[in-house]
Parts: sequence; C-alpha cells; structure tokens
Amino acid sequence: FPSGEEKFPVTYVSQTDAAEFAKWVSAREKMSCRLPTENEWEFAARNGSQQTVFPWGNDWRPDAGNVTTGRLAAVGSTAGDATLVGDLRDMLGSVSEWTSSPMKEYPGHPKKLTDEFKRDFVIRGSFAGETQDLSKFAKWILTRRRSYPPEYKAPFVGFRLACEP
Repeated sequence: FPSGEEKFPVTYVSQTDAAEFAKWVSAREKMSCRLPTENEWEFAARNGSQQTVFPWGNDWRPDAGNVTTGRLAAVGSTAGDATLVGDLRDMLGSVSEWTSSPMKEYPGHPKKLTDEFKRDFVIRGSFAGETQDLSKFAKWILTRRRSYPPEYKAPFVGFRLACEP
C-alpha cells in the first residue's frame, strides 16, 4: 500500500481473495472468520432489529459517512458514521463490500436472473467515488446490491470479516 494509506480499506480484492484471507485470519487468530452473508451485512448496517435507513439512524447526514468526497478515506475516520448497535464503522460510503452470498433473485421480483449472473456473488454498500453527491440517492444507497464474478477486482470493492471466538 502507498505510504500514508496504511489505514485505508483494502481494494482490488476479489471475493475469492477475501474468502482466502478469512481462512488465513481464522487460523492465525484461532477463531472463526468469514465474509458475512448478504442478510448479515444489511442487518448490521441497518442496526439490527431497529432497521434504520442509515447506519447512524433514519435522517440523511452527508457528514456522517464518507459519501461526498469522491475518494477513499482511512477506516473509521468519518465522524458520526458508527452504527447505533455494535459500533460498526464505514458501512456506507467507503467501499462496496463482498459478501459470501451468491446472487439470487428476490422472491416475486419481476426481472429474472440471466445465466451470466448465476455464478456471481453479492456486494453491498455504496462507495465514496460513486457520485459527487450521494444524497440524491439517500433512500436506497444502503440497500443497493450488485453482483460480480468471484474473481472480479475493482478500486471500489473491498470486504469486512465476521469473526467469532
């Protein structure tokens, strides 16, 4: 990583790479670590059973997440972006994050998944460079889902781990 970016989120990492890293961390730390499922990711980002619109609550606050700078920031550097439950940081506006969930259609969704997407994995969250002003999309940015093949790498895709002792 470039000097000065030691605390930036890891990017240009595939879903396969992230899953392998989780195995490595699990062995090193003697705990179970993995990529979260899509459901777990959203549950955490929306404050569990509170189901808030944003990690910090229900009101749009452009200063609460890294959503207007157009570039990455150090992990945990945005004031006020912590979730209300569990003090998770950077759930919105830093990088989109891989999950362990294969792409599936939502029940009742009118658009059917084509074969080209059936081997994809879901990423969740919006990243800082997506638009200059994410407030235009404030109501959907936390629930946005996209999918890519497991070997896909990009400057806006990273990951977080779910670990338990």
